[in-house]
Amino acid sequence: VSEGLQSTVLEVESVQEVGKTFRFREVLWHLTSFQPCTIRGSLAIVLATLAVRSLAIAQFDLVANILGWSILALLGVSFLFVLYLRIRLPGVLQAGSHVSGFNIHSQRPIPSGITLKDSSLPPFFTLELKRVFSHPGTKSPKHIITGYQGHESSRILVDAIRFPHRGRWRLESLECRVSDSLGFWALRWKIPLDTVIGVSAETVPIEPLPIVASSHRAGEDLTSAAERTGDLFDIKTYDPSDGIKRILWKTYARSGELVSRRPEPASIPDGELALFLLARREEDTVAGAVEDYIRQLRDQDIEVLFGSDSFSLTEGGKGGSAYAVKPDEIQDAIDGDVWHPQLGNGSGVAAFLSSLAQRGRAIEQIVLFVSGNNHDWIPQVLPVLQNHHSKAIVAVVDSEKGELESLRSKLAPQGLEVIPVLRSMRRV
Repeated sequence: VSEGLQSTVLEVESVQEVGKTFRFREVLWHLTSFQPCTIRGSLAIVLATLAVRSLAIAQFDLVANILGWSILALLGVSFLFVLYLRIRLPGVLQAGSHVSGFNIHSQRPIPSGITLKDSSLPPFFTLELKRVFSHPGTKSPKHIITGYQGHESSRILVDAIRFPHRGRWRLESLECRVSDSLGFWALRWKIPLDTVIGVSAETVPIEPLPIVASSHRAGEDLTSAAERTGDLFDIKTYDPSDGIKRILWKTYARSGELVSRRPEPASIPDGELALFLLARREEDTVAGAVEDYIRQLRDQDIEVLFGSDSFSLTEGGKGGSAYAVKPDEIQDAIDGDVWHPQLGNGSGVAAFLSSLAQRGRAIEQIVLFVSGNNHDWIPQVLPVLQNHHSKAIVAVVDSEKGELESLRSKLAPQGLEVIPVLRSMRRV
């Protein structure tokens, strides 16, 4: 327990340090945007003033006098040019950012770029561009452009962005900084963009889980829970109850005997499965494993009733459904508001089960996908399961032996089954 608490404290401290650094940069940007003089420019002004006011007068040094006034004149002219560009460029410069590809995954370089229009600069002046996101952690390179550009022509700056984890990343603006090549003056402004980039966790292939569905759909083509069946692989002597579709007519033409296919036993029947994701912001492995498991369920014709803390709390609070069924809704529930303060602690399970009950979903059990080192959800979820008289199967992703045994010792007395999620060698 002490090791788990220590790791949790370290994670919280690291997140707080990133937030402090992000806020410090914001404050520093606002301070420097109101005064154009850089540190190098300030030193140049001090040295030039010292040469004119002290060395040149006290020692009657003609060289110091000329040098001091030349530096001050250079500073004045460069400041006027920087001020002119600061007034002109925001009015004519048009910028946009784009990201290539539809499947954008975290922890991978994503091809992207910046498009500029009317970004001409006079000699000895540069324009620095950098993306500004609403949340810290992205790795986005800076671009420095120089030189003349034809009227109404465009520049395309190609680069790559790396996102630390899944989520809906909002690109708020493009930070611009115009300066002289000597680095004496610099003025900044921002171009608003307001673009949302959806980033998903990379799918983690896992072995099939022996989990029974939460409920069963009615229909004459569906088997009962006691006779769960899978693909038609086995062969047996034909029986009238098998139906005409299962007869192997090629075998009958050769041998004259009627045989039919018999379904092999399967661990998951046709029906519905209530699935809840308990993954914190950085736990993309758990999110990637649940994506592959949802694919397996769809291949078995299982309808997934999916929920997560952020989705269930926000959608349930709006009066809507606290669970997702459609594929795009499920993906949004996985990659949505990962900055939610209650993400991964199980606070949304109550709204999830209540919404299922209100809409007439007869749920016998719920499957929870968790990380081996995440125990924060236990005090929140256990009372909710008891109130709803629901069973739960806990699928643990990337757990060590000690973590798995620790979870089993805590959850077995409460009637919860804990199973490990094993990675598969197949490719996604």
